[in-house]
This record gives sequence, structure tokens and C-alpha cells, in this order.
Amino acid sequence: DSQSTLLPSTLEGLGRWAMATHLDDQRWLELTEKVVDSTDGHIEFGIEVGDRLRSAQPSAAGLRILTKMLGRGEIWEQHHLDGVAAEALRSATRSRLEDIAVDRLRERLIQRGRYDLNDSE
Repeated sequence: DSQSTLLPSTLEGLGRWAMATHLDDQRWLELTEKVVDSTDGHIEFGIEVGDRLRSAQPSAAGLRILTKMLGRGEIWEQHHLDGVAAEALRSATRSRLEDIAVDRLRERLIQRGRYDLNDSE
């Protein structure tokens, strides 16, 4: 019912939506963004979510999701997501995406030690 609430930890498992091929990217991005907003970026299947985000770029929603997810999960997931986020930032820059999400993702990557990002790449 509308009065019940789900604990954020319950939503973390919804990363499996990344493998739902019948779910179009726009709807998937919308649902996934709601999940990472509710869980402060914690989501299971981080590699699969990252791969789906990679294929959905350039996307302001995708950049916001990546920003939330960076630094979460197992170390190998973090490494994978750092790479996906760097690629997404380059894609957004090349496509001249104008959104605050671009700047926020760039700042988050720099905080994570990715000083090698260059807007001209």
C-alpha cells in the first residue's frame, strides 16, 4: 500500500534490472536513479549496472547514477565503475552535454584520484 516504505537495503538488489533487456534505457535509467538516490549509491550487480550505463551514454541521468555509485561496492566494482565513469564523462564532453551532472561527475572522479581526465579526449 502507499503507506508502506521499503528499507534502502531492500532496494539494493534491484541492480539486477540492468540485465532486463525488455526494459528500455530511458525507463531503466529512471528506475535505477530512484534506487541509487534511495540507497546512497549502494546497489548490487555494480558491474552489470556499469556496463548498462556505458551503453546508455551520453545521459545526464546516467552521469548522476555513476556519481552516486562511485566508491561503493567491492574494490573490483569500484575500479570498473571508475573506468565507466571516465568513459561516460568523455562521451558527455564530446557530445557537448550541458548539465550540472557533467561537472559533478568530473569533481567526484577527481576526488577519487582520477586527475588524468582531459576535456579534449
